[in-house]
This record gives sequence, C-alpha cells and structure tokens, in this order.
Amino acid sequence: MDKKEKLWNQFFDNQNKGSLTQALESLLQLKELDPQNPLIFLKMGDLYQKINNTDKAVSSYYNAACILEEKGFKNKAVALYKMMLRIDPDNTLALNKLSETVQEPKTICALPKEEPPKAAAPAHTEISLFGPLSQKEIEGLNAKAERHVFKKDTIIVTEGDTGRSLYIIKKGILQVITHVMGKTVEIGCLSEGDIFGEIAFFTGRPRTASVIASTDTEVLEIKEPILKEIISNHPEIDTILRRFYESRVQDTVQKIRVELTA
Repeated sequence: MDKKEKLWNQFFDNQNKGSLTQALESLLQLKELDPQNPLIFLKMGDLYQKINNTDKAVSSYYNAACILEEKGFKNKAVALYKMMLRIDPDNTLALNKLSETVQEPKTICALPKEEPPKAAAPAHTEISLFGPLSQKEIEGLNAKAERHVFKKDTIIVTEGDTGRSLYIIKKGILQVITHVMGKTVEIGCLSEGDIFGEIAFFTGRPRTASVIASTDTEVLEIKEPILKEIISNHPEIDTILRRFYESRVQDTVQKIRVELTA
C-alpha cells in the first residue's frame, strides 16, 4: 500500500468516526503529495464547512473548481462556483468566474438610433460591428446570411445547446435568461440591431443562456465559416466583438449578485 492510498484510508476511517480534525490532517498531507487532484480540495471544503471555517471552505472549493476547469470539466467547475456563492454570496472570485459562463447573448449597440440608415443599405447594415465592410461585402453578407422568423414566446437559443453562429435582430424584442442556483436571471433585453451568440463563437462552449422571442421576431444568422471569413479580411471586427464582451462582464456580475442576494 503506497502512502497516498494509506492516507485516503485514514481519511475515510476518521471521517466515518467523526474525527474531523484527523480526517482533515490526512487531506492536507494528500494535498502535498497530489496537488492537482480536485477531489482532495473538494473533500477539504466539505470538512471545513462541517467545522464552520467558511473562509477555508470557500478557498478549497475554489481550488477544486480551478483544477477542474483546467482539465476541461467546466460544468463541474461551475457547480463549485455556485456552491461557493451559497456559502458566501458576495464572493468576488466566484462571481467573476460564474459571470464568464453567462456572458452569452446580450445587447450590442447598433449605430446611434437617431442616425437614419443610408437609403441604399439593407436594414441590418446599421450594425456598427460591420462598419468596416464595403458595400459589396455588405451585399455578399446579405446573400449568405440565413433569415429566420419566430413567433412570440419561441425559444430561439436554448441554454446548453451547441452552436457557433452569430445572430442579428432585424425585428422584434427578445429576452435573454440564464439559470443560477435554481434562480432564473434575466441577462438582458435585445431589440432591432442587436446581436447575440458571439461568446459561443469565441469560446466554443455550449450556450450558457436562452434567448426567447418576446414578440414576433426576425433574425439573420451568420454561420461560423462566414464570420471567420469576414474577420480574416477585417480583424478589427474581432476586436470590436471582444471589447463588447469585456465591457459587459461587470454588469453581469452585478445582476447575478442582486439575484442571489435578493
């Protein structure tokens, strides 16, 4: 029996006996031997909760979540970030990490509303995102984009779905929601000229929010290959998309905090 196996046996024996201090000591030794094992930190968090050491419980869960995320187990990591927030609803680390997973669709500004569109341009060319495109490129984008019409209350994008398309709203009002710790959190309200889906395009993660038509709606779908082609010719569009995302992080964090502490 090697040392790690022996320590695990000691941990389970002491835990079953209710000897929490001794069980914790076994985990601390295991951590030194196997620092990238998320299970060790998870068990430490559980023990610290039992002995009412909230700070160390949260810290242990955070370490476990980071390791899981690095290993590609994002859903398990998210579950631990949520667990941290149950213990400490104002924990900045957990809020920031969790906000990264719910940054799916949200309002991205069109050109200023008071500026009328150019008469010769199609309706959705008002999107400032595609300002760098020439008229010929705009026409090509119009031809390649897929038009979809949705009735009121239709779910256009479902949380957990896969997909790398970008969507432009031509008509209608849409609600964007996600679920955190059993609560439904409204991320934003989208309308004509707004876009959504850019985060899944960048990250490749499943959709982390649902988009629902609040009215009859028309959207244009730009699929990944088309968007990549546009970005390869106009790298500044990639920069614009990323800046929109970065500017929304703190707003989303605040919305999650308000919902969890209400």
